[in-house]
Amino acid sequence: MAKNASTRTTISVPADLKRRMEKVKEGVNWSALACRAFEEKLGEIATRKVKKNMSDVIQRLRASKQQTDSVFYRDGFELGQDWARTKAEANDLERLELSRTEAGRDWDTFFETGVGSAYGPDEVFAMVLLDKDNHDRTSMRECIEFNFGDTDANCLGSAEFIRGFAAGALDVWSEVKDEL
Repeated sequence: MAKNASTRTTISVPADLKRRMEKVKEGVNWSALACRAFEEKLGEIATRKVKKNMSDVIQRLRASKQQTDSVFYRDGFELGQDWARTKAEANDLERLELSRTEAGRDWDTFFETGVGSAYGPDEVFAMVLLDKDNHDRTSMRECIEFNFGDTDANCLGSAEFIRGFAAGALDVWSEVKDEL
């Protein structure tokens, strides 16, 4: 089996939890969310082992990276909510929502950039906000500076931060859009 190939497994959740999960209107990749929880637990187990082999070290570091990504996501979420409340235009939020709808299940990885990609996560976000004709580097940089201000460059380079930022903004948008 390939290194990143997926395999299907079945887990059981309480009926009430399943009903609440089904009521969520935004696209949530429940499998990816469960995988993160499994990785975290495997990291905890590897950390507790007295004698560690390389597999244990890798698992512990994987969990460490995931925790860092979670911090980036939470920070991004809070800043995204603030941005939506204070700086975003309605059409910015509409474009962001449309991008999430069009991405569907791929939304969780929408801001990730592959090896050799010409764009960073912040630039992918800028492309969502900008008209298709304004995807030049100068326009993207101005969009990033305006919308993110003095946000740490490490955060802007993190797909988790940008994903959290988008989720925070869309959280606010979902509360207000029907009132407009």
